[in-house]
Amino acid sequence: MSLILRRFLCQRQQRGSRALEGRQDADRVVVRHVCTGPARPASRPPSISLGLLGEGCDHPAMAIRSHDGKLYEITSGYSIPDDAWQYELVGLTGPPGTGPYLCVSIPDATPDGPFTPKPAEHIVVHAGGGIVPWPILKELMHLLDSGGDLVDELRDLSPAATALPLTLNTWSHNDRRFEINHFHYSDAESWCCELYEVDPATTENNYIDVRVPDASPESGPFVPMPAEHVTLTMHGCWALPWPVFRRFLTAVGQAI
Repeated sequence: MSLILRRFLCQRQQRGSRALEGRQDADRVVVRHVCTGPARPASRPPSISLGLLGEGCDHPAMAIRSHDGKLYEITSGYSIPDDAWQYELVGLTGPPGTGPYLCVSIPDATPDGPFTPKPAEHIVVHAGGGIVPWPILKELMHLLDSGGDLVDELRDLSPAATALPLTLNTWSHNDRRFEINHFHYSDAESWCCELYEVDPATTENNYIDVRVPDASPESGPFVPMPAEHVTLTMHGCWALPWPVFRRFLTAVGQAI
């Protein structure tokens, strides 16, 4: 069966045909590929030539999750065009291309041999638009944390570093600058925490925000609703460094 490994640069290439077997489990649908070509090992594959793409299955991890009546696909696989191991979250509900898209791309330090992840500072997050429920996002983050691919991740977990920063606080990563802002968003009846890049060279409106709905928007002080109602909204098509994305989610997670 022909299977095309997809390049994750904010838009998906057309998927190859796949035979799927699945079973429904309460809130979860577990799906696995049925490879009709010669079997490939379940562990991360070595770099292979494009001529071998039709010979087996290169998606050892795949699951479909349900939240609030919508379906989300989480996959993990090796992208040969990018020489990277990639974790992808895609919304399946609605017309193709209208759901959320998020990909974490981990570069391969040895593309001519077994997969060896580069240090976490080289990881890139591709945010391609849409809304992701917080519980679904947490599952993707758990998959990343448990996959063993986040090597040499230098995280400052002190209270000062993980606390939600003051509004319009600036973070730096290499030669890039980012700002974090949080405020009450009355139109959405939510508390909004947003992250965007300070880049005078571009006019693109790329940013992400986390919205915490207000349980009592009509009266009284802000009362956050439970985490299952929280969402990550991605605007535009943005490639941002993993350390910045991770720090932002950690700070927001501490506050909700």
